[in-house]
Amino acid sequence: MTKEGSRALPGEAAPGLARLAALVESRLGMVLSGRNPVDLWRVVLAMAASERRDPLELLGSLVRDGLSESAVPAFAELITVGETYFFREPRTLETFQELVLAPFARGSGPGRLRIWCAGCSTGEEPYTLSMMASRALGGAAGREVSILGTDVNHGFLERARRGIYRAWSFRGVDPADMDLFFERTPEGDGAVRPLYRRGVSFSHLNLADDRWRLWGDGLPPDVIFCRNVLIYFAPERIVEAVRRFHAMLPLGGWLVLAPCESYTVLSSLFTPVFREGSTIYRKDAPCERGAMEETRPFHGVILEEGAEEPLGSDLLDSWTGIEMELDGANLPPDEYTPPPAEEAGAVSLEECLRVARELADRGRHSEALEWAERAVKIDGRAAEPRCLLGLIASELGDEESAASSLRRALYLDPGLAMAHYALGGLALRRGRKDEARRHFRNAEELLSRRLNGDLAAEELLLAARSMRSLCEQG
Repeated sequence: MTKEGSRALPGEAAPGLARLAALVESRLGMVLSGRNPVDLWRVVLAMAASERRDPLELLGSLVRDGLSESAVPAFAELITVGETYFFREPRTLETFQELVLAPFARGSGPGRLRIWCAGCSTGEEPYTLSMMASRALGGAAGREVSILGTDVNHGFLERARRGIYRAWSFRGVDPADMDLFFERTPEGDGAVRPLYRRGVSFSHLNLADDRWRLWGDGLPPDVIFCRNVLIYFAPERIVEAVRRFHAMLPLGGWLVLAPCESYTVLSSLFTPVFREGSTIYRKDAPCERGAMEETRPFHGVILEEGAEEPLGSDLLDSWTGIEMELDGANLPPDEYTPPPAEEAGAVSLEECLRVARELADRGRHSEALEWAERAVKIDGRAAEPRCLLGLIASELGDEESAASSLRRALYLDPGLAMAHYALGGLALRRGRKDEARRHFRNAEELLSRRLNGDLAAEELLLAARSMRSLCEQG
């Protein structure tokens, strides 16, 4: 078969590919239905070539007999983006350092801390945590950290076990720490030093499986890192995974997600703990909270049908992005008190935005909405208050108001990358692949202009790239 012919999708393959998509989604828990069937067909072609089988015959076998363990990683690679780097999302890591590692190093709790990195990709995250733990402990006696990285992709795990990385993985590493953490290979790559490999292990695990096998002794983790993984899952699978995380963790255990991940099921189970613009989740004493709400990942709102937004190449060259991160007071969630309402008239635009973000970050969205509305009243021509108002309204489920605010924000400033990212996310969930891809492409192009060491922008860029990979290809 020629290369060009291999790209063609036979008509007789379409029904089987539709059933295969549903089968893969069920097996992996990841959203795949609605994806361009050509993508699935390419995976089938590659598998057929390696096994020297007829593609249509193999497709029939997969649908009839189910996916073998060897076939699962090929489809996982199709859905996921295995791009990560050391010390990714530094604010989250700083919060983990303050709330978990520092107390452990001081002797709090048992002498062993177990960390599970679920969806560890090529291993940068587990090694990062090992480096942080080593620095925090400083050789403290009677303190031991065990880190397990798991992933559904066998190829990623092999790379993780090798522990050798190229320059792109080091963009979050302080140059002064490179020689401390890594050895240079003859090829110029960086190999994780043996000190930081110690206590780190890797194994294959599919989060959609009925049973999760972690450490051999059957004991649970104290901390679960699952960053930028659940974004690929169907909503009902997100609820299931978070519930299982909660059931597995001991009291006082921690769940760490990516900053862009916000699911309503979290507030039903965990106590959010806020520090300097990041949130991690603690399992406290159980209590009855009523029926659990359906999860709704926070990705924004829907544009009205037929609404057009400028393409990335047509966007303004000069623009001002918005920071959706907390930069207010570092207080426990129950101690934060916004300025009295009667003083709001004297509060500046910047203060209104700061208070709105603070309240939203603490889950107090109704109050946050009021402060965002005050910001809009102060300056109705500013794009940032409109965007913030739209994002908060979306969290409250008022998508009509959110759509209006976000569209107005993009009209005032087409360079708001966060707004494009949010709109793309919701469009993707509604099956609007072209619209979603356009917004994610816009966000990528805008964010690529402001990198220059800006890790917050790079995080959003990676998220936009990951989400765009979920859109229909071709």
